[in-house]
Amino acid sequence: MRELDAGDLYRELATAIIQSDQPTPCEEAPELFYSEAIGYQNALDTMRAKQLCRFCLVSKQCAAYALKAEEPFGVWGGLDVYDRRALLRSSDQPHQVQ
Repeated sequence: MRELDAGDLYRELATAIIQSDQPTPCEEAPELFYSEAIGYQNALDTMRAKQLCRFCLVSKQCAAYALKAEEPFGVWGGLDVYDRRALLRSSDQPHQVQ
């Protein structure tokens, strides 16, 4: 079986969102997930977005896509860009979100 690429994972994420019977947190509060605030307010927005991801039904698919795509902005599946970079640096192995 071939390894899934970012496009495959994005399609899985989109399908999971469509099949979900409730809006995702990032749909309801995108300003938290892509905060344009500076300094302390940005840290608060990021922390709140990560907290909301814990209750999201598609956070696993979201994080898997963001890692594979090396998404440079925003909070995806509870991971900000620094979290994603650290995970990618920590191993050369494909990442599976638990």
